[in-house]
Amino acid sequence: MSDTFSLPTSPSNVRYDKLLSDIEFILNSVEVTERDILRSNFVYYITEYMKSNEKSDTNCKLVGDVRKFLREHSNVIISRTDKTNSTVCMYVDEYNHKMLELLQDVDVYKILKNDPTTTYERKSNQFIKELKNLRMSMSTKF
Repeated sequence: MSDTFSLPTSPSNVRYDKLLSDIEFILNSVEVTERDILRSNFVYYITEYMKSNEKSDTNCKLVGDVRKFLREHSNVIISRTDKTNSTVCMYVDEYNHKMLELLQDVDVYKILKNDPTTTYERKSNQFIKELKNLRMSMSTKF
């Protein structure tokens, strides 16, 4: 299940390697003088969480049962709807069929020759660079 379902977690099902990698990525955007302080705060809170064995609430058993059911029934998917933001449960085959049906609508979707991601990234990075340069030139004027 994805994070958008806001299910309680326990220390045993957290990917600490990914968490630490994300933290280091975030810390790279922070001033060097603040990094060690923030890093130690992260370490403290993660360590405290790892030591905690308490269950979140009475729903933990139910959540565990649902997770077990979904592991045992890989043909079932839980997803959010786009329009109503409701949660739906359906068979994977049915989900795939509906998705393919939606993608067949040529008025809404078209097949792209190239992946535009790198173009958008390049344009975004250029725009950010221009904003940064503008900010620096503005600060030197005042």
